[in-house]
Amino acid sequence: MLKLTRQEVIEKINKGESLAGRNLAGIDLSGVNLREADLCEANLSKAKLSGANLNWANLSCVNLSKANLSDVKAHWADLSGANLSKANLSNIKLSGAKLYWANLAGAHLNRGNFSGAKLSGAKLPRAKLSEAELLNVNFCEADLSGAKLSGAKLSGAKLSGAKLFKVNFSGADLTGADLSEAKLAGAKLYKTNLTGARLCKADLTGAKLTGAKLYGAKFKDAKIDKIVCKWCDLSSNGDGRNILRPGRDGFEKIIQALKSFCKCSRRCSA
Repeated sequence: MLKLTRQEVIEKINKGESLAGRNLAGIDLSGVNLREADLCEANLSKAKLSGANLNWANLSCVNLSKANLSDVKAHWADLSGANLSKANLSNIKLSGAKLYWANLAGAHLNRGNFSGAKLSGAKLPRAKLSEAELLNVNFCEADLSGAKLSGAKLSGAKLSGAKLFKVNFSGADLTGADLSEAKLAGAKLYKTNLTGARLCKADLTGAKLTGAKLYGAKFKDAKIDKIVCKWCDLSSNGDGRNILRPGRDGFEKIIQALKSFCKCSRRCSA
Protein backbone atom coordinates (compact mmCIF):
# COMPACT_ATOMS: atom_id res chain seq x y z
CA MET A 1 0.00 0.00 0.00
CA LEU A 2 1.45 3.38 -1.06
CA LYS A 3 2.19 5.99 1.58
CA LEU A 4 -0.32 8.80 1.81
CA THR A 5 0.72 12.42 1.34
CA ARG A 6 -0.03 15.13 3.91
CA GLN A 7 -2.90 16.43 1.76
CA GLU A 8 -4.38 12.95 1.30
CA VAL A 9 -4.32 12.38 5.06
CA ILE A 10 -6.08 15.69 5.67
CA GLU A 11 -8.76 14.87 3.08
CA LYS A 12 -9.42 11.43 4.59
CA ILE A 13 -9.62 12.87 8.11
CA ASN A 14 -12.07 15.55 6.98
CA LYS A 15 -14.23 12.79 5.46
CA GLY A 16 -14.14 10.82 8.72
CA GLU A 17 -12.24 7.91 7.17
CA SER A 18 -10.12 5.60 9.30
CA LEU A 19 -6.34 5.53 8.97
CA ALA A 20 -5.94 2.50 11.19
CA GLY A 21 -2.91 0.42 10.34
CA ARG A 22 -1.64 2.80 7.66
CA ASN A 23 2.08 3.39 7.10
CA LEU A 24 2.63 7.11 7.75
CA ALA A 25 6.24 6.91 8.87
CA GLY A 26 8.08 10.23 8.57
CA ILE A 27 5.02 12.17 7.41
CA ASP A 28 4.73 15.89 8.25
CA LEU A 29 1.37 16.59 9.90
CA SER A 30 2.51 19.58 11.93
CA GLY A 31 -0.41 21.77 12.98
CA VAL A 32 -3.03 19.48 11.38
CA ASN A 33 -6.42 18.98 13.05
CA LEU A 34 -6.60 15.23 13.78
CA ARG A 35 -9.29 15.48 16.44
CA GLU A 36 -11.07 12.13 16.96
CA ALA A 37 -9.01 10.57 14.14
CA ASP A 38 -8.71 6.78 14.05
CA LEU A 39 -4.98 6.01 13.81
CA CYS A 40 -5.08 2.72 15.68
CA GLU A 41 -1.97 0.59 14.97
CA ALA A 42 -0.71 3.10 12.39
CA ASN A 43 3.03 3.56 11.80
CA LEU A 44 3.92 7.18 12.60
CA SER A 45 7.53 6.61 13.55
CA LYS A 46 9.66 9.74 13.04
CA ALA A 47 6.52 11.65 12.02
CA LYS A 48 6.35 15.43 12.52
CA LEU A 49 3.21 16.26 14.50
CA SER A 50 4.24 19.37 16.43
CA GLY A 51 1.27 21.61 17.21
CA ALA A 52 -1.27 19.07 15.89
CA ASN A 53 -4.69 18.57 17.47
CA LEU A 54 -5.11 14.95 18.58
CA ASN A 55 -7.84 15.49 21.16
CA TRP A 56 -9.97 12.35 21.58
CA ALA A 57 -7.95 10.55 18.85
CA ASN A 58 -7.61 6.76 18.79
CA LEU A 59 -3.85 6.14 18.88
CA SER A 60 -3.92 2.77 20.60
CA CYS A 61 -0.96 0.54 19.68
CA VAL A 62 0.35 3.20 17.28
CA ASN A 63 4.09 3.42 16.53
CA LEU A 64 5.27 6.96 17.35
CA SER A 65 8.87 6.12 18.16
CA LYS A 66 11.21 9.10 17.60
CA ALA A 67 8.24 11.21 16.46
CA ASN A 68 7.98 14.94 17.20
CA LEU A 69 4.83 15.65 19.22
CA SER A 70 5.97 18.87 20.87
CA ASP A 71 3.15 21.32 21.71
CA VAL A 72 0.53 18.74 20.64
CA LYS A 73 -2.95 18.78 22.17
CA ALA A 74 -4.06 15.23 22.89
CA HIS A 75 -6.54 15.61 25.75
CA TRP A 76 -8.48 12.39 26.39
CA ALA A 77 -6.70 10.60 23.53
CA ASP A 78 -6.24 6.82 23.71
CA LEU A 79 -2.55 5.89 23.49
CA SER A 80 -2.85 2.55 25.24
CA GLY A 81 -0.05 0.23 24.20
CA ALA A 82 1.52 2.89 21.96
CA ASN A 83 5.24 2.97 21.24
CA LEU A 84 6.52 6.48 22.08
CA SER A 85 10.09 5.52 22.80
CA LYS A 86 12.54 8.41 22.30
CA ALA A 87 9.71 10.63 21.06
CA ASN A 88 9.67 14.39 21.71
CA LEU A 89 6.55 15.19 23.73
CA SER A 90 7.76 18.41 25.34
CA ASN A 91 4.92 20.80 26.25
CA ILE A 92 2.35 18.20 25.17
CA LYS A 93 -1.18 18.42 26.61
CA LEU A 94 -2.39 14.93 27.59
CA SER A 95 -4.80 15.54 30.44
CA GLY A 96 -7.18 12.62 30.88
CA ALA A 97 -5.41 10.56 28.21
CA LYS A 98 -5.09 6.78 28.35
CA LEU A 99 -1.52 5.49 28.15
CA TYR A 100 -1.95 2.06 29.73
CA TRP A 101 1.15 -0.05 29.06
CA ALA A 102 2.53 2.55 26.65
CA ASN A 103 6.27 2.53 25.93
CA LEU A 104 7.79 5.95 26.70
CA ALA A 105 11.34 4.80 27.31
CA GLY A 106 13.77 7.68 26.83
CA ALA A 107 10.99 10.05 25.74
CA HIS A 108 11.19 13.83 26.29
CA LEU A 109 8.10 14.95 28.22
CA ASN A 110 9.45 18.07 29.91
CA ARG A 111 6.80 20.64 30.91
CA GLY A 112 4.00 18.46 29.54
CA ASN A 113 0.52 18.43 31.09
CA PHE A 114 -0.60 14.91 32.03
CA SER A 115 -3.08 15.81 34.76
CA GLY A 116 -5.49 12.95 35.32
CA ALA A 117 -3.81 10.76 32.69
CA LYS A 118 -3.72 7.00 33.14
CA LEU A 119 -0.24 5.50 32.79
CA SER A 120 -0.57 2.36 34.88
CA GLY A 121 1.85 -0.28 33.66
CA ALA A 122 3.55 2.18 31.31
CA LYS A 123 7.28 1.95 30.61
CA LEU A 124 9.11 5.23 31.21
CA PRO A 125 12.72 4.28 32.06
CA ARG A 126 15.07 7.24 31.58
CA ALA A 127 12.15 9.43 30.47
CA LYS A 128 12.51 13.20 30.98
CA LEU A 129 9.56 14.72 32.84
CA SER A 130 11.14 17.77 34.47
CA GLU A 131 8.58 20.45 35.42
CA ALA A 132 5.76 18.33 34.00
CA GLU A 133 2.25 18.68 35.43
CA LEU A 134 1.23 15.24 36.65
CA LEU A 135 -1.55 16.00 39.12
CA ASN A 136 -3.56 12.89 40.07
CA VAL A 137 -1.83 10.83 37.36
CA ASN A 138 -2.10 7.04 37.68
CA PHE A 139 1.42 5.53 37.54
CA CYS A 140 0.55 2.33 39.41
CA GLU A 141 2.96 -0.49 38.51
CA ALA A 142 4.67 1.77 35.94
CA ASP A 143 8.43 1.64 35.34
CA LEU A 144 10.07 5.05 35.85
CA SER A 145 13.55 3.75 36.66
CA GLY A 146 16.15 6.45 36.10
CA ALA A 147 13.52 8.98 34.98
CA LYS A 148 14.02 12.70 35.62
CA LEU A 149 11.06 14.38 37.34
CA SER A 150 12.82 17.32 38.96
CA GLY A 151 10.38 20.13 39.68
CA ALA A 152 7.41 18.04 38.51
CA LYS A 153 3.96 18.51 40.05
CA LEU A 154 2.73 15.11 41.26
CA SER A 155 0.24 16.10 43.93
CA GLY A 156 -2.24 13.27 44.46
CA ALA A 157 -0.46 11.00 41.98
CA LYS A 158 -0.83 7.23 42.28
CA LEU A 159 2.58 5.51 42.20
CA SER A 160 1.86 2.42 44.26
CA GLY A 161 4.05 -0.49 43.24
CA ALA A 162 5.89 1.63 40.67
CA LYS A 163 9.53 0.99 39.80
CA LEU A 164 11.32 4.19 40.75
CA PHE A 165 14.91 3.00 41.04
CA LYS A 166 17.30 5.97 40.94
CA VAL A 167 14.50 8.30 39.85
CA ASN A 168 15.16 12.04 40.27
CA PHE A 169 12.32 13.74 42.19
CA SER A 170 14.44 16.72 43.28
CA GLY A 171 12.23 19.73 43.98
CA ALA A 172 9.11 17.83 42.92
CA ASP A 173 5.74 18.20 44.66
CA LEU A 174 4.42 14.80 45.80
CA THR A 175 1.93 16.17 48.32
CA GLY A 176 -0.60 13.48 49.14
CA ALA A 177 0.84 11.09 46.56
CA ASP A 178 0.51 7.33 47.03
CA LEU A 179 3.94 5.66 46.84
CA SER A 180 3.03 2.60 48.87
CA GLU A 181 5.17 -0.43 47.96
CA ALA A 182 7.05 1.66 45.38
CA LYS A 183 10.67 0.74 44.61
CA LEU A 184 12.61 3.93 45.39
CA ALA A 185 16.07 2.50 46.03
CA GLY A 186 18.72 5.10 45.25
CA ALA A 187 16.12 7.75 44.43
CA LYS A 188 16.95 11.47 44.63
CA LEU A 189 14.39 13.34 46.71
CA TYR A 190 16.32 16.53 47.44
CA LYS A 191 13.92 19.24 48.69
CA THR A 192 10.98 17.09 47.55
CA ASN A 193 7.60 17.90 49.11
CA LEU A 194 6.27 14.63 50.54
CA THR A 195 3.75 16.23 52.88
CA GLY A 196 0.98 13.72 53.55
CA ALA A 197 2.43 11.22 51.07
CA ARG A 198 1.95 7.48 51.63
CA LEU A 199 5.15 5.42 51.47
CA CYS A 200 4.01 2.39 53.44
CA LYS A 201 6.14 -0.67 52.60
CA ALA A 202 8.11 1.39 50.05
CA ASP A 203 11.75 0.51 49.48
CA LEU A 204 13.81 3.65 50.11
CA THR A 205 17.15 1.89 50.47
CA GLY A 206 19.92 4.39 49.82
CA ALA A 207 17.47 7.17 48.92
CA LYS A 208 18.54 10.79 49.43
CA LEU A 209 15.93 12.94 51.19
CA THR A 210 18.10 15.93 52.06
CA GLY A 211 15.86 18.96 52.60
CA ALA A 212 12.65 17.01 51.94
CA LYS A 213 9.35 18.00 53.57
CA LEU A 214 8.00 14.98 55.45
CA TYR A 215 5.22 16.30 57.67
CA GLY A 216 2.35 13.83 57.82
CA ALA A 217 4.06 11.37 55.47
CA LYS A 218 3.38 7.72 56.25
CA PHE A 219 6.43 5.45 56.20
CA LYS A 220 5.04 2.44 58.05
CA ASP A 221 7.08 -0.72 57.33
CA ALA A 222 9.16 1.16 54.75
CA LYS A 223 12.75 0.09 54.12
CA ILE A 224 15.02 3.02 54.99
CA ASP A 225 18.44 1.40 55.13
CA LYS A 226 21.24 3.84 54.40
CA ILE A 227 18.96 6.74 53.50
CA VAL A 228 20.30 10.28 53.77
CA CYS A 229 17.91 12.61 55.62
CA LYS A 230 19.86 15.78 56.45
CA TRP A 231 17.81 18.95 56.96
CA CYS A 232 14.46 17.17 56.52
CA ASP A 233 11.57 19.48 57.40
CA LEU A 234 8.95 17.97 59.72
CA SER A 235 7.11 21.26 60.38
CA SER A 236 3.42 21.44 59.55
CA ASN A 237 3.56 24.53 57.35
CA GLY A 238 7.13 24.56 56.10
CA ASP A 239 8.16 27.30 58.48
CA GLY A 240 11.35 25.47 59.37
CA ARG A 241 10.53 25.08 63.09
CA ASN A 242 11.12 21.34 63.12
CA ILE A 243 14.11 20.57 60.91
CA LEU A 244 16.48 17.64 61.47
CA ARG A 245 19.78 19.46 61.69
CA PRO A 246 22.91 17.31 61.50
CA GLY A 247 25.42 18.07 64.19
CA ARG A 248 22.94 19.89 66.43
CA ASP A 249 20.19 17.26 66.74
CA GLY A 250 22.41 14.22 66.60
CA PHE A 251 21.88 10.79 65.16
CA GLU A 252 19.55 9.56 67.91
CA LYS A 253 16.98 12.32 67.42
CA ILE A 254 16.85 11.68 63.71
CA ILE A 255 16.35 7.95 64.28
CA GLN A 256 13.54 8.64 66.76
CA ALA A 257 11.85 11.05 64.33
CA LEU A 258 11.92 8.46 61.58
CA LYS A 259 10.71 5.74 63.93
CA SER A 260 7.59 7.81 64.59
CA PHE A 261 6.88 7.61 60.86
CA CYS A 262 8.19 4.16 60.02
CA LYS A 263 7.51 2.10 63.14
CA CYS A 264 10.74 0.27 62.37
CA SER A 265 14.37 0.29 63.48
CA ARG A 266 16.18 0.46 60.14
CA ARG A 267 19.35 2.51 60.08
CA CYS A 268 19.72 5.75 58.19
CA SER A 269 22.52 8.24 57.56
CA ALA A 270 22.30 11.67 59.17
